[in-house]
Amino acid sequence: MTTFTFSLAALLALAPAGFLLYLVLDPYSEPKVSESVFEERKALMAFVGGIPAGIPLAIIFLLYADSLETLSLGSAVLYLALFVVVAALERSVFLRLKTFGGRDGRDRRSPFYTFAFGGGNAVAILLAAALSAFAQGPLGAYEVLLVLGLSIDLALVEGWAGLRMGRYHRTHPSFLPAPPVLAFEALALVLLAPLYLGFLYVREALLLAILVLFAVLLRREDRLALRPLGYLPTTGDQERRFGRRLPGAPPPGSPPPGEEPEDRGSPP
Repeated sequence: MTTFTFSLAALLALAPAGFLLYLVLDPYSEPKVSESVFEERKALMAFVGGIPAGIPLAIIFLLYADSLETLSLGSAVLYLALFVVVAALERSVFLRLKTFGGRDGRDRRSPFYTFAFGGGNAVAILLAAALSAFAQGPLGAYEVLLVLGLSIDLALVEGWAGLRMGRYHRTHPSFLPAPPVLAFEALALVLLAPLYLGFLYVREALLLAILVLFAVLLRREDRLALRPLGYLPTTGDQERRFGRRLPGAPPPGSPPPGEEPEDRGSPP
């Protein structure tokens, strides 16, 4: 495998995940706000750490893809289930780390870090998938576009899964995974199956469907998990939202709008 091929695979893996990380986290960090809502250093650590942590997921994903290509559907179902279970376990272990989950495992900012961790997982999975595709022979421009589409989809799926798990863990601090994460992550793998079964037009349509579905889910999760954390306490009876002082905001110590008091976790 040439250096150019490896560089192209790395670019296809890193660019969508890195851009998505920037797109989601930038509104909550300086200079967009007067003071970052989360710690950029921790987010970067989570993203970088998610890459080696995603190696087991990459191996399982390759086994899943190989099972589909050889029409071993029973094995494919087994690897699909193994993928979502291992991914959920990794996120649970990640949130147990005090650096990212807080001392009580309920740091309100942990969704930022689980989102970055999921992006790192996506990089590892796509890098393995891209290298596997390139190893089978030269790819044309259209096949490279399919790999790029897969990369965007994986970044959205794993990023959303991390973000959703981060919010779920604040109210359910255990190793049990979030049922919606298991369901939607499994659904994404099922929708990716035609890509390896060789169904023309169907695979392209489903790649687009995954992109739209998880873009909507990610936007919704951003509104539910991250946007309430944009309320940062200041002195007096006002609060600052995204760096701007809002008159008549709730007093310090009260939960943000739409959040129950018992769901607050540890303070930022």
